[in-house]
Amino acid sequence: MCSSTQAIADGSRCLRDSGQTIEVCLRWDGLGDPVPDQDFRMSFADPSNPAIELITGANWIVSSEQVVSGQPTGQPANIGSLTINPTPPSAEIFGVTIVRPTQQGDQPGAANVGTINLDATSWTGHSSNGSGSHITGDLTGPLTIKSDGNGDGGELWLTIDRDVSGRVALVARSGKRASRVGNDACATAL
Repeated sequence: MCSSTQAIADGSRCLRDSGQTIEVCLRWDGLGDPVPDQDFRMSFADPSNPAIELITGANWIVSSEQVVSGQPTGQPANIGSLTINPTPPSAEIFGVTIVRPTQQGDQPGAANVGTINLDATSWTGHSSNGSGSHITGDLTGPLTIKSDGNGDGGELWLTIDRDVSGRVALVARSGKRASRVGNDACATAL
């Protein structure tokens, strides 16, 4: 359960766990602020590894940050899972960037990240992980993105400071190839 929901300017929503130790912020290019249970769902069942489910297709910016004495610290926190669930299934487009925009420039958007699944059953859209995505820890679960039959989507740009132990998969409807150089994961056209 979320004990605090705060809307901030520029089409954003920030939520904190009941212990007020982690704040997850979602920004998008949709109109107005994203609405919980309509545009996204958030679960703090494991407060140190929040689960984020995006429902409405948009260009999303996602970040998770530690909170101490009621104030965000600027230190990245974990994301347990980041998934999509287009409801009803449609051809919507999901672009997701894991980064924390600040006045001093973009900062890493999370520490460790578990599952990133930007694909869904009976969904005909496409997804991408945006340029500038950056996590300071490990990618521990699988990462899945999808291009459609027209070759749209499927881009993956993610800097991972530590280890990748999960499987990186590109559900390609056209010729694309996933690769990894060091701890940077990327996908390119063949």
